[in-house]
Amino acid sequence: MSGIVGSIGAKSGIVTVPDNQPLGFSRARHSGDSLYDPWKHNPKDLIVYWKADHVTNSAGNLASDSIVTGGFVYDAPGSTVLRVKHGAATMVTNDDYAYNGKCLTMNGGMLWVELNGVANYNKYINSPRDFTTMAWIDWDGSSRQGWCSRYNGAGVAHWNHMLDSRTQMHHNASGVSLGSGDKTGANFSSSQPSDWNMFVCTYNGRTGHWRRFIDGYVWHAEHVGTAGGNGHRGNSADGVYNDNTTAVAFCGRNDGNEKMSGKIAEFSLWARALTQQEVKTWWDASKGKHTRTDQLDIN
Repeated sequence: MSGIVGSIGAKSGIVTVPDNQPLGFSRARHSGDSLYDPWKHNPKDLIVYWKADHVTNSAGNLASDSIVTGGFVYDAPGSTVLRVKHGAATMVTNDDYAYNGKCLTMNGGMLWVELNGVANYNKYINSPRDFTTMAWIDWDGSSRQGWCSRYNGAGVAHWNHMLDSRTQMHHNASGVSLGSGDKTGANFSSSQPSDWNMFVCTYNGRTGHWRRFIDGYVWHAEHVGTAGGNGHRGNSADGVYNDNTTAVAFCGRNDGNEKMSGKIAEFSLWARALTQQEVKTWWDASKGKHTRTDQLDIN
């Protein structure tokens, strides 16, 4: 038995269910994905899984506040939408290295994953003790830019993952005492024409471990404690992180700063820390779709 996020209870916000039982919301399979998705059935604790290959917007500019239509591989919870914020993005259908040529190029903007209402944010984003963020990104920058963030500019930094260079990331999560600072590792530039990388960050609230993966292998790991045993859930007694409705941002920081130069083709959010083998499995299953066959020497 293991505790995963369920309906928010009066005391803990955590229920105990069998290990093989996924979260209760519907995730409809998209036909044709079985070879791409290494999990042939609903993977446990997957919150959202989005791919540019499923987007139905036509090629061209998407202005700030536009909704990106389609893209979610499963029925995401809480009437989830993906919105362009703080500038524009461009829907590309002929990228040389993205899967089927489709990706979103940041054109001064970023992407927000928005759920509907406090209850859904509490259940799927605020409450998980453990968390994983994953994205396929082609980064064109050379100084600090965000790749995944939940920072509303009002003292709430649920997490904030940034790229400083090809050998350094920066991280902070001061709102829940999960540490901050520069994280250095091996150069993650690919020797192949494709510059797409698979970035993954996991946090395990029971062990207090952050792990940062690039292209299927651990790039940086650290132990930061457990934030009073609540991890990403914050320190409130009921395990809810202040009823926060801040969206999850990709390709920038929610307050409009540290916007990313580059492209995104895929992302997912999980209510648990994926294992090293699971991350490697996902890399092996998806790298060919982003025209990557090499393996970086970052073990």
